[in-house]
This record gives sequence, C-alpha cells and structure tokens, in this order.
Amino acid sequence: VPCICVGDQLVHTAQLPPTVCRPCPTPRIVTFNVCLGKEFTGAGLQFCGVLGDPDHRQAKARYHHQVGRCVVHLGAQRHGADDIETGRRRNLIIWNTNASWRKSLGYIGPQHQITYRPEQGPPDLVCLSHTHDKDWEVYKGARPETSSRHTPWCPPDKARFREDAAV
Repeated sequence: VPCICVGDQLVHTAQLPPTVCRPCPTPRIVTFNVCLGKEFTGAGLQFCGVLGDPDHRQAKARYHHQVGRCVVHLGAQRHGADDIETGRRRNLIIWNTNASWRKSLGYIGPQHQITYRPEQGPPDLVCLSHTHDKDWEVYKGARPETSSRHTPWCPPDKARFREDAAV
C-alpha cells in the first residue's frame, strides 16, 4: 500500500504511478511516521492545512524522509506522500488515538463536516486528492481510473471555495 494513510503497519512502498497516493487526513490524534530505510529518491511528505479549517487544502510544508528519522503530526493535518521516483522506501507508521477525544465536538465536528468553515481560496494543486475531493475535476481534469471505488466527500458544499463568492 503506497499511502501513509493506511494504518498501524509497516508500509512497503515502491515506484508507483503518480495518481496512487494523494493527501488525506487520518482520524487519529497523532501520527508517528518513521523512515526505516531502503534507497529511494523523491517520496516527500506534503503537509496542507487542518481538516475543516478555511486553509485545509493550502500547502504548508514539505518534509523529506531520511532513514532513521521520525516525523510527528496531527492526524487531522491533511497530508500525502509525493511519488517515489526511484527505489523503495519502508516506513513504520503508528497512529495514536483517544476514545474521549473521539467523542468530543473538536473531533466529531470536522470528521462529520459539522464545523467546516468556508475555504478562503482555491486549493493548492498539491493538496488535492482524487479519492477525497469532490471538486477534483474542476482543478485537475478527469479522475484516474484507480479512484473509481472511492466516493469523494471533501469539502462539504457549504465550505467549498467558489470564485463568485470570493468577489
């Protein structure tokens, strides 16, 4: 499985088509992503905004994996792996969760699209997901065939950026 949003497991990644892994939030509180090795180029980790915030589809930072290093981030931080250009990468991903937090409005609000706030501008292209974003076609064209089994859910209509509303 090529995407970091896959669970508490050792993830083996290899060179894959560019449309396989795209930004996604995870329903966890904190994610620990440790690069265990192999030789590879590319495969950065793109961070966007926090789920439900007006800038959740705006690029914030790019992290480049290094063997032996761990990146820690919020589960609600929209993120995705860049394409692996050459080689193979192995990462250990550990998701931390909390039953009390998952019952709170702070968690439930964004997860169930209750507290989404309107986007302030169009999404950055690196923050678009063909599996998650309803408006993929508006910005990137036809969805890849690999996304046909997914139902896009983000952003909710009430929060989606609209050119005419921005004026």
